[in-house]
Amino acid sequence: MAGSLDVSVGRIVSVLERPGQLDDTLIVFFLSDNGCPAYIGNVCPNAPHAGFKRYHQGGVIRDPFIGRWPSVLPSGRIYE
Repeated sequence: MAGSLDVSVGRIVSVLERPGQLDDTLIVFFLSDNGCPAYIGNVCPNAPHAGFKRYHQGGVIRDPFIGRWPSVLPSGRIYE
């Protein structure tokens, strides 16, 4: 799945580079698997967080991302 997403985003970036629109386009990469699933036992704990997929506790629904928008967002900046 990750490989397919990488290839697809690469295709979009290539198309945007041709007419010079890449610097004026917001591209966001979402990076989340929403924690470990509880239904497969103790394969992967979410310690030190509580909960698993589907539960609104510390070890679950998190969606970090990377954004690229050169004409608006300064590079190298981290937003908490």
